[in-house]
Amino acid sequence: MPLSRHLARPLAALTSAAVLGLGVIAPAAAVSAVPGPAPRLVSTGDILISEIHYDNDGADAGEAIEVQAPAGTDLTGWSLVLYNGNGGSSYATLPLTGTVAAGDADLGVLVVEHAGIQNGGPDGVALVDSSGMAVEFLSYEGTFTGVGGPADGIDSTDIGVSEPGSTPIGHSLQRIDGVWTGPAENSFGAVNTADGGGDPDPDPDPPAEDTHTIAQIQGPGDVSPVEGQTVTTSGVVTAAYPTGGFNGYYIQTPGTGGAIDPAELTASHGLFVYSSATVGDVAIGDYVRVTGEVTEYFGLTEITVDAGHMSILDVDAEPVEPIADFTLGVTDAERELVEGMLVTPVSDYVVSDTYALGGWGSAAYGTVGLGLDGPLLQETDVAPLGSAEYDAAVADNEARAVTLDDGQSAATSTSAEVPYLTGTPDLRTGVSVEFNEPVIVDYRYQWNFQPTAPVTGNADDLVSFAGGNTQAANATPAEVGGDLVLATFNVLNYFTTFGEDVPGCEAYTDREDNPLTVRRGCDPRGAWDETNFERQQAKIVAAINGLGADVVSLEEIENSVKFGDDRDASLAALVEALNADAGDDLWAYAASPSELPALADQDVIRNAFIYTPATVEVAGDSVVLTGDPAFDNAREPLAQVFTAAGTDYSFLAVTNHFKSKGGDCGDLPQGCFESDRVDQAESLTTFAEDVAAAAEVDDIFLLGDFNSYSAELPALAIEDAGYSNLNNGETTYVFDGKVGSLDHVYANGAAAERVTGVDIWSINSAESVLAEYSRYNYFASEHFQPGTQYRASDHDPILVGIDVPDVAPEPLGSLTDDLNRAADSTRVPGTNLGGESTLGNTVADAQVWVGQLLGHEPQIGLVSTSVLTADLANGDVYADDVLAAIPLEEVVVVEITGAQLRSVLEQQWSAGGERQQLSVSDGFTYLFDPSAPIGERIVAMTLDGEPIAEGETYSIVTSAALAAGGDGFSALAEGTSESTGALLPDAVAGYIAELKVVSPDYVQRSVGLTWVSDPTAIYAPGDQIAVDVFSFVFSTGEPVPDQLETSLGGVVTEPAALDATAVDGTDQIGRAEVRVTVPEVFGVTGGQGERQATGGSAVGVVDLVVTDPVNGTELVLEVQIGSAGSDGGSDGAGDGSGGHLPETGASNVWTLVFIALGLALAGGVVMIIRRKASGRS
Repeated sequence: MPLSRHLARPLAALTSAAVLGLGVIAPAAAVSAVPGPAPRLVSTGDILISEIHYDNDGADAGEAIEVQAPAGTDLTGWSLVLYNGNGGSSYATLPLTGTVAAGDADLGVLVVEHAGIQNGGPDGVALVDSSGMAVEFLSYEGTFTGVGGPADGIDSTDIGVSEPGSTPIGHSLQRIDGVWTGPAENSFGAVNTADGGGDPDPDPDPPAEDTHTIAQIQGPGDVSPVEGQTVTTSGVVTAAYPTGGFNGYYIQTPGTGGAIDPAELTASHGLFVYSSATVGDVAIGDYVRVTGEVTEYFGLTEITVDAGHMSILDVDAEPVEPIADFTLGVTDAERELVEGMLVTPVSDYVVSDTYALGGWGSAAYGTVGLGLDGPLLQETDVAPLGSAEYDAAVADNEARAVTLDDGQSAATSTSAEVPYLTGTPDLRTGVSVEFNEPVIVDYRYQWNFQPTAPVTGNADDLVSFAGGNTQAANATPAEVGGDLVLATFNVLNYFTTFGEDVPGCEAYTDREDNPLTVRRGCDPRGAWDETNFERQQAKIVAAINGLGADVVSLEEIENSVKFGDDRDASLAALVEALNADAGDDLWAYAASPSELPALADQDVIRNAFIYTPATVEVAGDSVVLTGDPAFDNAREPLAQVFTAAGTDYSFLAVTNHFKSKGGDCGDLPQGCFESDRVDQAESLTTFAEDVAAAAEVDDIFLLGDFNSYSAELPALAIEDAGYSNLNNGETTYVFDGKVGSLDHVYANGAAAERVTGVDIWSINSAESVLAEYSRYNYFASEHFQPGTQYRASDHDPILVGIDVPDVAPEPLGSLTDDLNRAADSTRVPGTNLGGESTLGNTVADAQVWVGQLLGHEPQIGLVSTSVLTADLANGDVYADDVLAAIPLEEVVVVEITGAQLRSVLEQQWSAGGERQQLSVSDGFTYLFDPSAPIGERIVAMTLDGEPIAEGETYSIVTSAALAAGGDGFSALAEGTSESTGALLPDAVAGYIAELKVVSPDYVQRSVGLTWVSDPTAIYAPGDQIAVDVFSFVFSTGEPVPDQLETSLGGVVTEPAALDATAVDGTDQIGRAEVRVTVPEVFGVTGGQGERQATGGSAVGVVDLVVTDPVNGTELVLEVQIGSAGSDGGSDGAGDGSGGHLPETGASNVWTLVFIALGLALAGGVVMIIRRKASGRS
């Protein structure tokens, strides 16, 4: 009688018994900890288990285990310890005695018979040496963890073959050349060989003429009409598997396939040839004839061919063509008609699950679960159990499911590369599958697409995984709109208490036995040590900072009070890491309340909230549900009221982590403890209503890991209480080959009205578990992607946009007058990029302020006028006003030399003479000569009254774009830059909020100057000093004086009329022709003024001061004044070559100033812009 088509592969037995809902997938015997690779033992030496027989048709007979060893080996003291997979403990010890006799190739075997070797699976056997150490630990029909004895704590290795209850008496499972095969006729007592251990007929007769076609062997049903008969047939080899455990090849009737409708077939034309003796002799395309017995092996019709019973025919055969655009039939009957045939599937298949590529222990069978038109769905995520819709979902999954296998029955060795996944990070749930080469329709434990040769790593030539749910498609979350974003994230047992630091902890290890994560024996559940923790944390940080959320609920984070620390210690560590990555104090956490459950009643993991204080504030203390028996076996809900910053809108968020599904309750679709989760759901909604009422809050959001699919009773209980499930049809979790949502965000009626969008960010559940930190170095191919958000957890985060109700926003501060951009002759702000502006100067000041606030030491702020997009009007200033005026650019600090700063300022003028103004911060001033050649216009630069030294380094704060050389300021890119972590609008908004009231600064920070007379001359009384000045006023209605005042050495001299006409493209508004006649008082010893002549031919240095009496800008020029008897020319045209500078006397200090400063400046004259003491501030 054939075996059922629905027999599960050992992997399925593993996953169906797995624990679900604690952030782990582990065998039922394992503790709920982050899983990692477990210790496994497969003998790599000369002594090994070589043959097993444990079950057969009828009463068990001849049960035995064979051990192979080098001839002459004394196995006395060795033993075989039998283990029961139900519980993992041993049930019998079989001692080995005697010396191994010579057999084949210097090897021999020792056979131990034992009636009662258990079947029913999984069960296993450990080979133990004379010191009591396990040499290898093998199992059949699944894997489990040994408990007690020599295999304690070791995960068994499934041999990949098994004996069903229909196995003929006299058959066994045999290890041949390192690969387990069978059932086949036993060879107990002889060394196993590919030909069964006997001496084959040295000259067998070639196969006779065909007795049956392949279609006749297959027949119309699921059982061959000639099962058990020896037949001869022929076909073209379409696939061959000489390695990996299949030990056979497929043949197909010549000329079949191609453009046919599979539904019109009456029987399949493909057949599997099981023949370890001949598989190495054939190649794809050979036309062969075989003779052997027809069997049904786990539902697969095959012919067993011994050595000498295959021949390659030396005749032409029509080629076999794959059935094109193939879709696997819905029913088993439809699929039987193409079993073993070559096909090219349609491109409508997508990846449903990758767990069997290497998810747990030895469950690495190289298979990928596929679904037609989409992943398979958790039926209870679709409809309630028992409903017609649920039954339809079950049937739909069965109709769409197929497995992409790797052409091997053996598990993938840790020393090998993972099939398909190697070099293909986009092999993830939801990704489209494109078949580049044909495959075989195959049945081994389930319906498969089988490659035509074993896949041992990358398989890009066979199949492509691209399109759909790729990593690139999930680089960032989808926009959810709203004013605030609320998110939930299960952080995969984030523990800062490491396994290595807690006595009793045992570790999961990588393939080189390096510890990775905590396995059992203690309370921590996360990383084993700092190295693994850093791998885990970097991914979690990348994921959370990538959310763009304002409030995030966290599940599965360490409850540090259980380890003798502050309850929030791990939470604080995560926030610190998040802020270090963000480069700012972006995040804070909601502190634990004082009222908590008794310490003994708290779990080692907890719920928590983090939030961004810039956008939301906590309103009052958080609240934990206490004293409710519904949560005796789960984490208690945590509630927190949040208020949108600058508003009076508040909402209540409650984070949850219900009881997990794992347990000893049988194979229930909804998992274990469902009634407990229903009680928790009902208690939660009551708790949330009570907290909201006490806080006088209307809007309630319930979010977290509910361990309940969307149509299960706990989820429905929450909806029955008046909440809407906001999940948008996407899913957060993958389990047992199907997708569904265990994580949810629920909103009551008031909150639901504020929701603007929902996104489930597919960065975790879709990824292979091998990308997780707990699987680092698990195979020869590495799949961990350090520092990325992908597989930061096993649950996907959910984001919800919330529209804050329209309330009057709070102003940041106010302005006493407009802050405008510069204008040209039209007087429209923003039309002149070459002019100094009050807005630009204020932004430069804000940059310096924010840089200093964030721990930097900027000295000078630079702003390109081109980036300013609007003006700020007199009166209250709001965030939206700032965003309209200031670009979203990052603020950076750049270190440059004084010489480089000069070059930056020179680059304000283009080759054509037009100017793009750089606004500068308060305290920095510079003079320019608009008549000088391009590149030589900067006359002087000062910082806080001191001249800029060309060889010294200065700290400049500016935008990232400008620092990179934008707007033509390439000299700025020569410096070294560092981000402050702030954005330019935030800097301006913060600056205004800090000052509360901001007044425009009307003092000019750059002034133009062109000498008409000789700046180096020695002027005598009666001489005229002539200089033209520019840029003394702003251009958009700011105060303008009628004239500029002048003085020489403190003596008031002639005023200069001011021309406030704009010159387009320049900063030359506010021009004046300064003409000062040196007063006669400077020729009289003891005369008036700050600088007096000392008599004779003495020369002194005095200040020529040009002042804006309204706004306070002062230009100070140092000039040389001599008496009438000095060498100075009477017309002010002296050449500076005459005159004697006194070596002593009151003017000596000015002489020193001249020598120290003047020689470094153009024209040899000291020039300073400063704020008039009585001017505006």
